Amino acid sequence: MFISARPPVLAAALLATLGSGCAAWHAAPDDRTYRIGFQYSPPRQFVDPQGKPYGAVIDLLQDAARRARVKLVWVHVAAGPDRAFASGAVDLWPIVNQLPERRHLYFTEPYAEVTYFLFSKLRAQPLIAGAVAGKVGITEGLARKMAQQHLRQPELVVFADIPALIESICADGVPVGVMGESGTHASLFRKPQGCVLQMTPIPGARLYSGIAAAPKDAGAAKVADRLREEIGVMVQDGTFSTISLKWFGFPTDEAAMVETVTAANRQTRMRTVWLAVVLAAMLLLLVMALWLDRKSVV
Repeated sequence: MFISARPPVLAAALLATLGSGCAAWHAAPDDRTYRIGFQYSPPRQFVDPQGKPYGAVIDLLQDAARRARVKLVWVHVAAGPDRAFASGAVDLWPIVNQLPERRHLYFTEPYAEVTYFLFSKLRAQPLIAGAVAGKVGITEGLARKMAQQHLRQPELVVFADIPALIESICADGVPVGVMGESGTHASLFRKPQGCVLQMTPIPGARLYSGIAAAPKDAGAAKVADRLREEIGVMVQDGTFSTISLKWFGFPTDEAAMVETVTAANRQTRMRTVWLAVVLAAMLLLLVMALWLDRKSVV
């Protein structure tokens, strides 16, 4: 068996490498200005007549960037994040749903979630998503994907916005609609007086969203994580709720709930990392003991 003659040097080098790696990851970002995309995507993102961004997620990311000392420039890409990243137009996108076809992108830990439901007028038996066919109302975006993915043979009817879709369901224009439900989406919901609606969750239609970074861009990924860390702080100090109150008229605990789950997952990962470190240290001690024993014999 070959045993290194200098295991203490190996141990020191390993610890130094781990320490420098952690320090480098948490160091202040570079002077690069990162291009972050936006589009018209209510209720979180809007575009003014001059093509400038505004909305809750814009305020959130701008405040997070200020705290993290990250330089951002906003880039309008009306087609959305997939087209923006594919064309190389942006380095970051403020909020993107994690979908299987987006595995090539880098995602931070989530800070938002949305669950898609079937909306209908009150009926004796709840709807079964896999059995829904015929006319189904949607708005453009992920509702189309959820309907096509989870419903049997939907005949999709597109509405301009959520209020128009709800009004059509209440007026028997379409029997069923597919809509997202979250703290922020509640700001779009307007139900006509006297209309009693029923919500049926679509199995497997819960999506989590985080900041996305361009693939194979370590700098953008690092900055995305820095921004996400600051959002976590903003959840704790009330800034997130203040921004929600400003834009939606009421505070939401959506991010707090996601942050709780994220923190639990983070703690589990940290325990796993520390367990690996302890095992590595024990292995190094064993190697050193063998080396000392061999040296004493010689």
